[in-house]
Order: sequence, then structure tokens, then C-alpha cells
Amino acid sequence: MAVQIGRGKALDDKHIPKDRFNIVYISILLLGCGVLFPYNTLISLPDFFTTMYPGQDADFILPTVLSYPSIIVVAIMIRYGHKVSLSRRIIPGFALITVIIAWIPWLATSDLSKFPISAFHVLVAVVFSLGICAAIVQSAALSFACKFPPIYTQALMFGQGLAGVGVCLIRMLTKFAVQGQGQEFTPFFYISATMSLIALAATVLVMRVPFTEYYLAKDQHSSANASVAAPIIAADEVRYVQVIKKMWPNALYVFSVFCLTFMVFPGMTCRLTSSYGIESSWFTLFLITIFNVCDTIGRISAGFLVIRSSKLLWIGLGLRLCLYPCFVLCKLGVLAADAFSASFVALLGISNGYLASVSMMKTSSYIDKHEEEVAGCIITFFLMAGIISGSQLAYLIQLTFPI
Repeated sequence: MAVQIGRGKALDDKHIPKDRFNIVYISILLLGCGVLFPYNTLISLPDFFTTMYPGQDADFILPTVLSYPSIIVVAIMIRYGHKVSLSRRIIPGFALITVIIAWIPWLATSDLSKFPISAFHVLVAVVFSLGICAAIVQSAALSFACKFPPIYTQALMFGQGLAGVGVCLIRMLTKFAVQGQGQEFTPFFYISATMSLIALAATVLVMRVPFTEYYLAKDQHSSANASVAAPIIAADEVRYVQVIKKMWPNALYVFSVFCLTFMVFPGMTCRLTSSYGIESSWFTLFLITIFNVCDTIGRISAGFLVIRSSKLLWIGLGLRLCLYPCFVLCKLGVLAADAFSASFVALLGISNGYLASVSMMKTSSYIDKHEEEVAGCIITFFLMAGIISGSQLAYLIQLTFPI
């Protein structure tokens, strides 16, 4: 099959351009890192929001608010996203994320007493806006990665894991280097904004690589052939209804993985206390770091060891459910030792990273080539739905049965 790429060149499947120096893999990794860096920035700073907005349950509320708009935005992307190019979704999205994340520390120290709403409500509105931009970028990023072989989806997931580790390491450095109420957090937000700019630059670069041009052109060629082969089916119907029918078991799996994760992380995890008297903010950072490191290990492992049996994956998910009562017992003090808390967080992280990455990589096996972009949006929809459901369940349980 001959594929027409940029500058009038035509290539067939025997002459596929190579990903020289792994430029595309690294760029997609940076894209994944940029997608989750702002989110990890927010959930890794419970002490900042507790200090600046006391008594607001920010560790439960902000992750939920950040995720709420995503479900609506991604649903819109499923229906209409194909009308806007991936680059026009990703690049402006990162530009807005950069501005918003850099604005948050300034907002926390500003005098908003003249306004009719509280400073925390302004923060919630800003975080909601950040969630909209992040949802657009994340759905487009996964749709983009799905156009390549599965290992590039793993690169995106790996980058998202690295974002969590990077955030924790930077948090430790800023906590040591800068002291004073609120001051230690300012460089943290600016570093996050810089990471968004790097991801933006990586997106601009990767769009110009012949390897990328080939796979994007191949996708367009496949879409054109599908339209000719099935002209009686409405294009939009093919783009989401048929795709959902094909991939719903995998989508449900992704939903379940993230729902359980966010029932205990970050909300309940951030409220665990040390049995050795470690200061609360340091112990919370310690647990978040363990989660992110183990989550990244799980995502890396998915690139080398892939469980292809759906039955085994569902068994693994079922065993993972046992972690929730373990966290409850830690919070109640029944399993009070720090070793229990650290071990359960490690298991939560590595299972989240591995199972999420494997299920994401399997997405392309359920669909045809021309359906990959919509499939990326659909799987993002279920991912976000899992995050929202888990966060909301955690908050409702906390309100109903405070422990």
C-alpha cells in the first residue's frame, strides 16, 4: 500500500521511515510528561493548599474539580474532535496550561477580599479551567499515540509516570531549599509551567518528523478506504458508536483500574499518619513518592512484559480490590506500622501503572486503523470517568463515614 506523505513523497509498507534516534518515542514521552505534570503538581501539594486555604478539604475537592470538566470535554472530543487537527488541540492547550499553572501561586497570595466570592472558590474556578485544557490535551495526546505502534502508547504512559516522579523529586528539593509560608511552593509551580512549554515544543518537533508524517498519512488513507467501503453508514456513527461496541470491555477495564486508585489516592493516602512520628507533610510526600515511583515502574514493565490474556488481567484487577480495606485498616490504626502504609501504596502504584498501560496498549487490537483517533478519545473518556468516580466515592465516603 502506497502512502502519500509530506512534500509529495509516497512510501509503501516496505519503506516505512525509521524513528531515528527515537525522536518520536522521546517526544511522545515528553508529551505524556507534560500532560500529567500540572495534575501531579496539584495533588502533590496538600500542605500548600492546607496552609493557604485552611479548612477546605482541598486534598479531596481539587482532584475532583480538576477531573469534572474532563468527562464533558472528552465526550465533545469523541463527537467533534476529528474536525480539529491534533496539533491544534495540543499546542494551544499546553499554552493555556502554562499560563494557568503559573498563575496559581500568585492567586494564593493575592488579596481577594473585595470580591463577593472567597479565594478558595476562585481557586476552584481556576482549577476547573485547568481541567478543561488538560482534558483536551490528554485526549488528543492519546489519540495521537494510538496512531503509532503500541510501544508509543507505552511511551505516553511512561511519560505520565515520570511526571509524578519528577514532581515529587522537585517537591523535595524545594522543601529543603526554600523555607517560609508559601514561598517554597512558588518555584514548584513555575517548573511545572516550564514542563508544559517543553511538551509544547516536543509536539511541534514531532509533527515534522517523516516517521510521524507516514503514520498520520496512513491513518488518513485508511479512513478514506473505510468511507468508500461503507458509504451507507454515517461517518460520525462509525467514529464512536461502532468503536465503543468493539472496545467496551477494555474501556470498562481502564475505568475500573483508575476508579479504585482514586478511591484511596491521593485523598485517603494523604491522611495517613506515621507511626514513627515523621512530620505530616514529609510523610505524605514520602507516600506520594512511593506511589509515583512504583507507578512508573509498572508503566515501564508494560513495555517488556505484556499479559495478553484478558482473563488474567481481570483476575489481577479483582485481587487489587483487596487493597481498599487494607488502606482503611491503616487509617483506623489497626495496621499502624509505616511499613504497612508504604507497602500498600507501593502495590497500588505498581498495579496501577502496569494494568493501566497494558490495557491502553491493547486498545488498538480491538479496532481498525481508521478508528484509532476516536478510540483514543473514548479510552480517555473512560479513564477520566474512573478518576472522577473514584475521587467522588472517596469524598462521599469521607463525608458519610469520617475516619
